[in-house]
Amino acid sequence: MAAHQLRGIIYLGDDITDMDAFYAVRSLRETEDVKTLGIGVVNAENRPDFLAVIDLKLHSVEEVEALLRWLVEQT
Repeated sequence: MAAHQLRGIIYLGDDITDMDAFYAVRSLRETEDVKTLGIGVVNAENRPDFLAVIDLKLHSVEEVEALLRWLVEQT
């Protein structure tokens, strides 16, 4: 964060292999006062612990694309 002078982190993931990253992002927010957002692309197969660690749910790759387009338009 400091080396690149980042003001925040957005992490996107879609399954349990992303859980460590979601926990790390949440930890940065809670311990380092870094602005973070953990976004999960969800489906019927996601486990409850995955759903519990994400901040925002998206339901498809198309929704991810729409969010990223919107973010670019805001800058």
